[in-house]
Amino acid sequence: MAEVTGRVLARNSVFAFAAQMWRIGSRFILTPIILLAVGVEGYGTWTLMFSICAYVNVIDTNFGVAYTKFTAEYDAKRDYERLATIIGSGMVLIGSIGAVAIAALWMLRREILHALNVTEPLMDDAAKALLLVSSAVFMRMSVGCVFQILTGLQRLDLRHKLAILASATEFVVAIILLYRGWGLVGLATGHVTGQVLTIILAWWFCHRLAPQLKISPFNFSWDGLRQMFSLGGRFQLLSFMQMLIQHGTKLVISALLGVEMLAIAEIANKLMSLGMAVGGTVIAPLLPAFSNFHASGSRDRAQNLYEHGSRISAIVSLPTFAFLAIFANRLVPLWTGHDFPLSIWTVQVMAPVAFLSMLTGMGTASLRGRGSIRLEMSYALVGIAVLIALYPPGYYFGHYQGMIMAEVIAGIAGAFWFFFAFARSESLNAWAWLRATLVRPLVILGPVIAIIAGLATTFTLDFGIHGRRMALVARMGVWGLAYTVAVLVVIWFALLTEEDRASVKSYLPGRRHATEPEKLPTPAGLEPTAEETAETLAQ
Repeated sequence: MAEVTGRVLARNSVFAFAAQMWRIGSRFILTPIILLAVGVEGYGTWTLMFSICAYVNVIDTNFGVAYTKFTAEYDAKRDYERLATIIGSGMVLIGSIGAVAIAALWMLRREILHALNVTEPLMDDAAKALLLVSSAVFMRMSVGCVFQILTGLQRLDLRHKLAILASATEFVVAIILLYRGWGLVGLATGHVTGQVLTIILAWWFCHRLAPQLKISPFNFSWDGLRQMFSLGGRFQLLSFMQMLIQHGTKLVISALLGVEMLAIAEIANKLMSLGMAVGGTVIAPLLPAFSNFHASGSRDRAQNLYEHGSRISAIVSLPTFAFLAIFANRLVPLWTGHDFPLSIWTVQVMAPVAFLSMLTGMGTASLRGRGSIRLEMSYALVGIAVLIALYPPGYYFGHYQGMIMAEVIAGIAGAFWFFFAFARSESLNAWAWLRATLVRPLVILGPVIAIIAGLATTFTLDFGIHGRRMALVARMGVWGLAYTVAVLVVIWFALLTEEDRASVKSYLPGRRHATEPEKLPTPAGLEPTAEETAETLAQ
């Protein structure tokens, strides 16, 4: 049985960070190569592949939460036979729905691409690439359930190692095929190769970690189907709403303004994904932890985890998003080789929204660990309602910029609504939470960030280096180092508690075993018997 400890959560966070950094880093390297190989329109078309498939993949997203939750719960109970029937039923259910959706997508692929303004010179390659990407999506929806099972077994570190391997494989294959002139088809082939390799390895890891668990669609049962659908089905509409906000806006931009403007927006999204990756390392391992707390009836511990995790998430995310907003005018040309003024502006106005969205992630992890979606559903509906109200006038008066401002207002309104609604549902003091989580880091870090921003704007460092990109590298190196040192010093001495600092020190090299990790309470009724204890000691 997998146990949740502070060290397990820290390990999962470390590998979550490593996976995110590698995935984003490889895409940062790959993006300018894609722009060079297929142009801005080709890059926008490649972005469309995943936005289109998101309408199919949304099925896997919500049922994936169910896989994780059920695995964490039944692993704690050591009821692997029951778990096998639920997983097998889920594979049949999700695989069947995915097969129908993918078949429909294949038949209508050209009509869909044409409606989204994909140009004729790119149409043939785009249609082939869509077939490959959608095939990878189908594999993740069916046999790829093993990734969520690894998360439920508290081995998120293995899942992230596999994510690094998938990204590395995709990167290498895509670079080779782009060099050989395969264009969009080469990118899609690299993506499929990485997915196939890591799915095979994930199955092997699951077998090693839980040999009693027999993962097979032949374990299907109607009762398992009912249980899977009762939980996963709750997240279905929720995930659809979230997808409308995340990918629907991309499709609208492409349909109204063309794939080139979509590429502009996606460049900004890729840059902001750095901030999401840093904050996500705190949130990533918490869904199975919240599931464990709720399953064992540890409400107080779940609330403490939410409050402490939110504070740490804010401390980590705030300086990251601030850095991206301040230095976007240097990061975008350094990264892509082009200025893209609209991409720079998009990063600057969307960074606060992304920060607030990151803070809502702690609450959604707790809700999903409990199997509740009502608040998340309302949160999504608030965002969609504001978007529907503001998108038409935004497009009419400001085209691209008006549409982005509509997203900003919707994001801020939805986030604050969620903060207060979640606090009421959990009997928490919302204003106290905001002061500790949002206001205090802003007050303490704000002046430091403002000083660095002012200095970077006032002083133009000239190192006598020829070449714009190399000069930008040197300048960003100096300002990035100064910013990082200043922020870390303030965080360490002004924002972290003594307990936080002691926890960080305990994970430094050479102090790995300085303290024993605290184990979560064993769920009632699952304490080991005398016979089990004797057997364990004998082993």
